[in-house]
Amino acid sequence: MNRKVGPAGAELVNRLRALRAEAGSPSLQAMAYRSTSTATVSRLLRGETLPSWVVVEDCVRICLRRNVTDKILAEWRSMYLAARRERDARTRRNPGPPIPDRGGHSWERVLAEVEDVPGLQTALRMLLSESGLTMRDVQRRGTFSKSTISDALNRDRPPTPHVVADIAKACGVQPAPWAGVADWLQRVALPVRQPDTVQPEPAEDLTGPLLAAATTRTPQEIACLARRLREGGQPELATRLLTETARSRSVDDVAAVGIALLDEAESSRPATENRPSRQVAEEMEPVSARVPSPANSGRRLFRWRE
Repeated sequence: MNRKVGPAGAELVNRLRALRAEAGSPSLQAMAYRSTSTATVSRLLRGETLPSWVVVEDCVRICLRRNVTDKILAEWRSMYLAARRERDARTRRNPGPPIPDRGGHSWERVLAEVEDVPGLQTALRMLLSESGLTMRDVQRRGTFSKSTISDALNRDRPPTPHVVADIAKACGVQPAPWAGVADWLQRVALPVRQPDTVQPEPAEDLTGPLLAAATTRTPQEIACLARRLREGGQPELATRLLTETARSRSVDDVAAVGIALLDEAESSRPATENRPSRQVAEEMEPVSARVPSPANSGRRLFRWRE
C-alpha cells in the first residue's frame, strides 16, 4: 500500500477488489467508462491512489450492474469519505479549518443560517465533501472552469448565483435555493452611493515639481521652454523657471542659458532687420579686377637654345 492510503483507504480498496472478483473481473476499460483513464482505475485497485468519488462510483455501478441501489451507493460513499478524510489529514501540510458536519439538518436549514460570504463558502465545501466530488469533477459536470469554481470557494467577494447553482447541480441538489442565497449576498454587498453634495478635493499644485524637473534639462531646452512660456502668456512662470535655474545650476550653465536666449532672440527677428541696405549691398558687391594678359600670349613659343 502507498503511504497516502491509510487503514480506511485499504478497506475500501479490498472491498472493491472483492466486488470486482464477484462480478467476473470486468475489464479496466469497462470500469473507467466515465473516468479519466484506465490507469486511474488500475492505481486505485492497487491501492496507490485515492481518486474522486466519480471513479469509485463507476467501478461499483459496473460491478453491480442492475443490482445497484441508492442505499448501496450511500454505503460505498460513506467508506470513500472516511478514506478521503484520512488521506487529507495525513498528506496536507496546511489543511485549514475542518469542514463542519451539517448534523443531519437539511440543506434548506443550512442555507437559512448563512449570513455572509464565508458562511456560504463553508456550506459549499460541506456540499462538495458529502458528494465526494473535487473541483475538477464539478468542472466536468458543469459549465464553468476550475479557476472560477475555486474563486467561488475562496475569494472574499460574493460568488455569482450562476456559479453557485452550477456547483449545487453538479453535486446533485436543487440549485435554486443556493442561487437565491448567492443573489442575496451580492445585493447586500453592493457599494453605498455617496451623496451628491460631497465636493471633490482640490487638485494638487504640481507647478513646483514641474519647474524643478525642468531645471535639470540642458541649457538650450531651458531657454526654449522659457521662450514658449513667455509667448504663451505666462511670463511669470518663465521668470520662475529662470530664477530656479540660476539658484540650482552652475555659473557656466546659467551663462549657457543666457546665450541660448540671445541666440533665439536673434533668430526670431524679421528677415528685413537682418538684410543689409541697398547702398551697403552695392558697396559690398565684389569688384572684378582686370589682370593684364602675358606679353607673349597668343604668340608661338620657340626654343631659345639650339
